Amino acid sequence: MSNHKWLCGLSLLYFLWTLPALGDPAIKSGDRITFLGGTFVERMQIHGHFEAEIRTRLDGDVTVKNLGWAGDNVLGESRAVFGTIEKGMERLVSDMELTNPTVIIICYGANEAHAGREGIPRFKEQLHSLCTKLARFEARLIFVAPRPYETLGPPLPAPDAYNNVLLDYSAAIAHEAAQHNAHFVDLASLDPQVTNKTLESSSNTGPWILEEHTGLTSNGVHLTSYGYWRLAGPFADALELPRKTLAISIKDNVASASGFTGVTANRSDNTIVIEAKPDQLQLSPLRKLNNAPARSFRLTVGGLPKGKYQIASGDQTIANVSSRELADGIDLSYPVNDAQVDDLRNAIISKNMMFFHRHRPQNETYLFLFRKHEQGNNATEVPEFDPIVEDLDRRIYELSKSRSTRLTVSPLK
Repeated sequence: MSNHKWLCGLSLLYFLWTLPALGDPAIKSGDRITFLGGTFVERMQIHGHFEAEIRTRLDGDVTVKNLGWAGDNVLGESRAVFGTIEKGMERLVSDMELTNPTVIIICYGANEAHAGREGIPRFKEQLHSLCTKLARFEARLIFVAPRPYETLGPPLPAPDAYNNVLLDYSAAIAHEAAQHNAHFVDLASLDPQVTNKTLESSSNTGPWILEEHTGLTSNGVHLTSYGYWRLAGPFADALELPRKTLAISIKDNVASASGFTGVTANRSDNTIVIEAKPDQLQLSPLRKLNNAPARSFRLTVGGLPKGKYQIASGDQTIANVSSRELADGIDLSYPVNDAQVDDLRNAIISKNMMFFHRHRPQNETYLFLFRKHEQGNNATEVPEFDPIVEDLDRRIYELSKSRSTRLTVSPLK
């Protein structure tokens, strides 16, 4: 590791260690959350993983709106469309008014880091200016530093120089977070972390083609759906949104549990039927990926006669285990309600698309800009997206609630 890289890392740790004590939680029930940033945020809305993870870790409801804009920076430059850079910032603030946020998650720095170290003073000034403009919303701020680029090998360039510079920009973001007594999340610190190792290809065409490599991106830069899914959990962890430990214990026909409510256990001969409702909806991995880690829970059942037992959820066999293993406690894959989770993600994605058309209608040149004399009369229809978004938000909340699970422990014949 170079001396400069070591010093930058030490500087970033210093800012993290010296963050003031945070009075408010990063996110709480009732919050109206707005994600703000460039491509990382814009593409987040077509997968739904981050919102699903955040929603299912809270006891109550929240709303989440996405104001990502591909290629954007702290000036709101991409949002200017045909206008000046200043118009881009005006657009950013105007769109923020649509979301009426109580929490703003600011995700900038990836594009700005291409300006090199000489661009850091300008970035600091512009980031602070953005925060000043956002102050009118009296929202809690969460600052997110970018994820480094992955190394995919030739013909793509090595990202080492960029990644080294990114350390300085992340330190600048951490510093701004400290000034606002705000939470800070460094995507570089989330597992799985980016290394200098060239990622292997699973295709003869090379690792730079779509998702045919061992990383989380399609091209070393932009996350795939799998990449967003893998980072969603660690991101929620970094915001101190707990994922509760799941455990059920049945001893002397008395049930106790962690992470569940309403647990009952009914025994008939040597068969035990357990009813339990998780405190949080359990999310499923992407089923197309065989190596996706499964959510586990611990089951302990004492007092059963010696022998082998089947643990099932409906028609699904979870495990075949011995009475001794059950008495000691065994870790099992939790039976996820895949249909409900799919419905939740699809509702989130639909809501995001409806809100996208609300704040970025495809024909806005005709509705609001220099050709509005042709179709500007149709601009009155754009707010009609609002009740559609509200209805989808209500559906998302209902789908984010957990449902009871029935587990059957019965002797194997």
